[in-house]
Amino acid sequence: SSICFELVADRTCAMTAAAGTSTLLVVALYMMTGPALQLSNRAILRSGFEAPFFVSGIGMAATGLVTRVCVALGVLKVLPVSREKLPYTPVAIVAVASAAAIGCGNAAYITLAVPFIQMLKATTPVIVLAGLALTGVERISLPMGVLTVFISAGTALAAYGEANIVFIGVVFMVSSQFAEAARCVATQHFLQGLKLEVWDAAYYLAPPTGMCLLGMSLVWEHEKLLHLQWPSPWLLLFNSLLGLLLNVANYMMLKCTSSLMMKLIVIARDLLVVVWGVFVLQESVTTLQIVGYVVSLCAFTCLSLVKLGYLASPKSKGE
Repeated sequence: SSICFELVADRTCAMTAAAGTSTLLVVALYMMTGPALQLSNRAILRSGFEAPFFVSGIGMAATGLVTRVCVALGVLKVLPVSREKLPYTPVAIVAVASAAAIGCGNAAYITLAVPFIQMLKATTPVIVLAGLALTGVERISLPMGVLTVFISAGTALAAYGEANIVFIGVVFMVSSQFAEAARCVATQHFLQGLKLEVWDAAYYLAPPTGMCLLGMSLVWEHEKLLHLQWPSPWLLLFNSLLGLLLNVANYMMLKCTSSLMMKLIVIARDLLVVVWGVFVLQESVTTLQIVGYVVSLCAFTCLSLVKLGYLASPKSKGE
């Protein structure tokens, strides 16, 4: 009896250790792929190939193609959705907003420093929350409103402290943030009832998003594509594989961690990108920017905790 109990206990410990190791590997993959994709995009765009919508388009198209092939071969399973539940118009709206968010976000890397871009990104949750509130999708409580003000103030402070602001880069970044807000609002409004997971979204939304990005590239970048010096095909392939890996990491993270852990890891990952930009890419950051970013980061952390219910007041918890 004692021996059996020890064997069961040993097996349980081994399973727990294996689960813990696999979670750590998933977190490591998630922490690396996002920043690696950002830095890969930056390297391609700053090498002289200034076609952000094309670079983003081939990456998104590759994700959609691989997902479709895997589903056709039975490697992946996606939620079957009828055309009545997923009509063309909502898909088109979400795809166009996603394409604008991704393409404009990558365009900012041509002229702006990586740490400054990450600091500007801190206001994205504020814009998304405002969009959801204005469309009646979500209510903003008093604590959420106060925290969004702190996020905005911190980002404004960081922007004020930036020594090398390029206007067109800021325009692209702000456009990306508003497009991301439009994507979130459209997704919540049109697709919330479908409960699409990461691979479902890749299967149904990545192909039209890739087509939108390549269409935008054809309209705005066709002359550049004819005259620019193209990067190595292997670099473009590597960039596309990073985009696919990021989707894999997102899917595995959702399965292995809680919502709170996911939010905290996203914050840590963004901070890692800022640190990498300062110490590895040697991009200058002022003390005022650091103070502003820390304010935004702390406020965003508290906002995430409030939205997840961890900082709710005893009265609201009882209700």
